[in-house]
Amino acid sequence: MRAQTDQEILDFCREGGYTLMTHDADFLVLHSQGQPHRGIAYCAHGSLSVGNLVRALTILADVLEPADMANHVEFL
Repeated sequence: MRAQTDQEILDFCREGGYTLMTHDADFLVLHSQGQPHRGIAYCAHGSLSVGNLVRALTILADVLEPADMANHVEFL
């Protein structure tokens, strides 16, 4: 999806029922503008190792229901 705009990616995730995991702060801007989404898991680039990121996402999936993530940003 590299050729897609951020809005198109967010729409794709919303329509598919996917929470988006991203390092791209542009998605935080879309969230702040009120764009509906199924959840954004944001991690600043380089702030977590791959292993710690996978652990954080696993915990997120274990603790929150999909409905809890609707229009919610979780900072990892």
